[in-house]
Amino acid sequence: MGAGKTVLIVVGAVMGTCCLGTVFLGLSCYRSAKGTMAEAETYAQGAIRKIGKDWSYDALASEGNDLLLQSTPRDKAGELFKEFRAKLGSVTDVGPISVSSLNTNSSFHGPTTEVVGTLPVRFEKDSGLAKVTLVKGNDTWKIQELRIDAPKLHSP
Repeated sequence: MGAGKTVLIVVGAVMGTCCLGTVFLGLSCYRSAKGTMAEAETYAQGAIRKIGKDWSYDALASEGNDLLLQSTPRDKAGELFKEFRAKLGSVTDVGPISVSSLNTNSSFHGPTTEVVGTLPVRFEKDSGLAKVTLVKGNDTWKIQELRIDAPKLHSP
């Protein structure tokens, strides 16, 4: 066998190994993202049910992160929740999340994951959407942003 054939065989073996490694890495990332989205969906569905059961600030406070709680004082949430109770009633069902963004970051505080998505929500008196930003840090999911939209909220 000539030197040229040996070089081609070595180059082919290296390229094949690199291709297999890339496929394995891509599949691993896909599985990890799929698992993260499933975790986020389960958390979001449970948190929205908990908050929307009685529309209580205490439920929001237990599921919200510091940023959400700083931007949503108790009295402001109380006004919104009063309107939600009157126009929507309690949350009766929460559908699957439609993820629009999934980001992971690492910092001195450890890794964080952010998921932005929308979930269909059924209330006692209407149906609508919950738009959420979820953040996972220290192995704990929290809501960073929650917006509820339903047709009855736009009528007098």
